[in-house]
Amino acid sequence: MVSSLLSVLALAVIAPADVSSPHQATGVKVGEVTTDSARIWVRLTANPQRKSDGIVRRGKPVGSPADRIDVNQLEGSCPGMAGKVRVRYGTGKNLADARAMDWVSVDEKTDFAHVFKLTGLKPATEYYFASETQGQNQLSPNPPLLGSFATAPLPDTPAKVTFVVVTGGWPAPPR
Repeated sequence: MVSSLLSVLALAVIAPADVSSPHQATGVKVGEVTTDSARIWVRLTANPQRKSDGIVRRGKPVGSPADRIDVNQLEGSCPGMAGKVRVRYGTGKNLADARAMDWVSVDEKTDFAHVFKLTGLKPATEYYFASETQGQNQLSPNPPLLGSFATAPLPDTPAKVTFVVVTGGWPAPPR
């Protein structure tokens, strides 16, 4: 009994669990979509959600840079976390036909982010994707963020297009 307990304790010391798993609190961004390519931006975060109880700042900064607030203390902040990211994508919603990009390491030098360029896509086609993450010492991926986008039609193909315009509304109204 004692030797079994010591074996379990020794194993825990040799192979500690990765308790700090990265998240994707800022979501993913899909952009620069053409007839045959798209880019997917992924960023790893230390927390599962943006900071909701931080310091609220409005207006221009005052004082010297040394007097400024640590950005990680601001409401809405989302500190990054080092780890690995990859994207799997395909035309089937269940991703059974998915192509997997290589795992890419991200850290403070990359702002914990990476942009994947997907090429060789078909025009006017809906694609589904999974943004996967791993901690630096993890052996299996975390649950992915799922999404979809459609490639543009060929230039000579008529298509219905919807434009959306969003304005900043800055400064934000007081709460």
